[in-house]
Amino acid sequence: MSNSNNTVSDSPDFDPNSHINAVNAAYISRKSGKGNSPFYTSPIGATIKNAVDGHGYPGQVVGSFAEKRFWTVMVNNGKETAKLFYDNPEQYENHRGTSVSTEEKDTWRAKQEEYRREEVGLDN
Repeated sequence: MSNSNNTVSDSPDFDPNSHINAVNAAYISRKSGKGNSPFYTSPIGATIKNAVDGHGYPGQVVGSFAEKRFWTVMVNNGKETAKLFYDNPEQYENHRGTSVSTEEKDTWRAKQEEYRREEVGLDN
């Protein structure tokens, strides 16, 4: 009579720590510089920091309208989600090794122009 109650954990190849080992290896890889570029983050209510070099923008606070002046990206840093701030889409592309569509860049630039025109009182 065969035992039909065998589980995966009864298998000699089963490693109950395989998932956590993979997560730890990914973390160590990021810490050693083998993963994505490190970045600077800014918590809600704090001065916005550039994700590349950590430069702060005085008077521009996370959670305020000032956020719209930046190219922003949400990333998961392994523990929580972080919002990254870049001067423009190209800075993001160079820092994170990715690309942004021309349409997204054009839309962002048009919005930036609209914000600048509103600031100086020009009608669209």
